[in-house]
Amino acid sequence: MAKRLRSTAGWLRWLTPGLEIKRWLLLLMLAELVLVLGAAYALKELYQTATLPYQFYYITLQFWPYWGHVIRTLFTGVPPNFYVYYAACFIALSAVLFLPVGAMGSTMPLLFATVASSTRQLGET
Repeated sequence: MAKRLRSTAGWLRWLTPGLEIKRWLLLLMLAELVLVLGAAYALKELYQTATLPYQFYYITLQFWPYWGHVIRTLFTGVPPNFYVYYAACFIALSAVLFLPVGAMGSTMPLLFATVASSTRQLGET
């Protein structure tokens, strides 16, 4: 027979027949389910009937069109969206850095010429 790990053996002891603890665990799980469903129902009623302050309109992004929410869901932490997220980041950074990096080719010779003319007499006394 395989040797059980010490950490699981302690928990499995509570499930042995005759301890009469399993029915209390089942009752606890059922009570937690009822509590969570009741809280969810109360929140649903609150959201449908209560008038929220105007800041919640912007916090919940209700002004976005449908396609905006679809794009937002592409950037969740789910592994299939990993490549979509990094592709979008690459495209955004490329768009932002296109002008500065492209202009670097024309500004670097001017910068070198300015530095060379200003440091030409640097070592002379």
